[in-house]
Amino acid sequence: MEHIINDYWMHVLVAMLVGAVGVWFLLTAKRQQPKTTSKAKSKPKREKPKKQTADLSLGDTQANGGAVKRGNMKGKPLGSIRGQAPDKVGAEGSYKKLKERKAKEEARETRRSVRAERNASNSDKAARRINELWPKLLQSLSNYENNTEDEMKLKMFYNSAVRAEVTASHLNGVELPYAVDKYASRADEACCALLSAYNSLGDRFPVKDTYQVASIGGGPGNDAVGFGVFAEFLPTKPSIVANVYDFAPGFEDIVKKVAPVVASNVNMEIIFKPCDLQQLITDAVNHDLGCDVAGTDVFLFCYSLHESRALSHSLFQSVLEQATTGSVVIVIEVFSQVVVDALKMGESYNFEGSSIPKSADTAFNGGFMIKK
Repeated sequence: MEHIINDYWMHVLVAMLVGAVGVWFLLTAKRQQPKTTSKAKSKPKREKPKKQTADLSLGDTQANGGAVKRGNMKGKPLGSIRGQAPDKVGAEGSYKKLKERKAKEEARETRRSVRAERNASNSDKAARRINELWPKLLQSLSNYENNTEDEMKLKMFYNSAVRAEVTASHLNGVELPYAVDKYASRADEACCALLSAYNSLGDRFPVKDTYQVASIGGGPGNDAVGFGVFAEFLPTKPSIVANVYDFAPGFEDIVKKVAPVVASNVNMEIIFKPCDLQQLITDAVNHDLGCDVAGTDVFLFCYSLHESRALSHSLFQSVLEQATTGSVVIVIEVFSQVVVDALKMGESYNFEGSSIPKSADTAFNGGFMIKK
């Protein structure tokens, strides 16, 4: 009997020990597991949108199609504006202040435009003047339009001009396409260079009742037209004789066609005469130029010195030698070095301090006043 009792207690003791070990294992495993919550991860809370308010302190406002009067609705939610009484929407006088403000803005803009026009630079005014003149000039040229064949010829001519290898053959049949392509821009540049000379020389610039102008290498007369537009800014209303000298006879017909157009605005006569910048001034082709130099007031060498290599020949120097005191020389070129070289050649002939600065509206330009 005693043996049975001892076995019983032994089994109880083993069972308790096994149970204790099991509890220890469960507790240890639970500690090692990550903490979790029974609830799903909560989403960030949405902030409640703030109520929009109407600020009508700057004038009338429309809300949902209705006009809102200024003043008493400031700070109120838009919902309350939308729900306003129908008899207040579009009431008489609702847009009065808006109309008044708009009228004031229009009047202010008009005054600003008038002031801008009054203070606009002469070069801007000249550009507008040439733009107005160009349709009439184009009409005098029978409204010619370049075609593919002429564009190819022009490209060949421009390439030869950049390489300073221009001959009469390069211009054969290209005179009219060239005039249409370059007339307005070259006239504008000549006018701007003249305005720069007029502003820089001040009282020394010759202001006269009559002018004789020499556009040497002037092609179809675009530089002469530029002088005609420039003359509109002079205090006098001068009469002008502009002689256009060039070695391409095809330009003569174009000069004859455009001359009446310019003469309708300025008392100006444009005459074409033969000239070759690579020949002596005493040669037959330059006879007219040789006779005219002494009586010329303004000499224009616009894009003609480089393409003809004129500075390597004597004609440019001869013109400076024979020009009279007080006459003005203007040079415009595509390469700045050509302008520098031309001005250097003229150093012994110009007044001290009479150098003409570059105009912002041309490629490269310069000039001076002749002194003997």
